[in-house]
Amino acid sequence: MEKNIKISLVASSIRPLLWRDFYFSLLSNHHVDFEVIFVGNAVVDHQLIQKQYPKLKYIETSVKPSQCYEIGFRHSTGELIHWTADDATYEAELLDRFYAYYMSKGDYKLILEPTTVENGRDCTDHHHFFGGQHETPVMAPFGFMSRKLMLEIGGYDKRF
Repeated sequence: MEKNIKISLVASSIRPLLWRDFYFSLLSNHHVDFEVIFVGNAVVDHQLIQKQYPKLKYIETSVKPSQCYEIGFRHSTGELIHWTADDATYEAELLDRFYAYYMSKGDYKLILEPTTVENGRDCTDHHHFFGGQHETPVMAPFGFMSRKLMLEIGGYDKRF
């Protein structure tokens, strides 16, 4: 029986040592089913990964990070797609709350951004339009959007 995945978390990733904290921070979500898709050029034992992290899929490839995201999006099955990073961690039940909020709005064009926690610190306001240039607009490094909207805009990397 195929599960009804509500949220696909996708990231370019080459750092398997970070996956444990990322993955285990998601396990407090009990109302929405999710999948994690990491894409990159790390060499991993896929059977061990599946045993340790049953909801995580790793796709090995040697392309640029934006292409890794595009590959991950194309392999995802969730109603919502969440672009993230392998060093992120999530507060308890965040996916449950984001999905409930998204559904309550009834607008598939809604794009949501969570508080960004990387390497254990809140860095929501540290990402700017031009990296390191704090006078430029703050950007959302992570976000949730509907699969339908992602398909309408043509994906993450139109040149891929």
